[in-house]
Amino acid sequence: MKSIIELAVVISLMAFAAGNLPKIVKNAKKAQLYLLKESSSSNWGKPWTPD
Repeated sequence: MKSIIELAVVISLMAFAAGNLPKIVKNAKKAQLYLLKESSSSNWGKPWTPD
C-alpha cells in the first residue's frame, strides 16, 4: 500500500511540473462518475426467471 501511495505522489508531482495536473484531475473525476453510473443497480437489468 505504501508503494502505491508513493507512486501516486510521484505521478502527481510529475503532472504538476508538466502543467497537466488540472487536466488529469478533471479526467479522473469524469472516470469516477462514469464508474459510479455503470455500477448503479438500475443498469444491471432484471434478474432472469424461468417461465
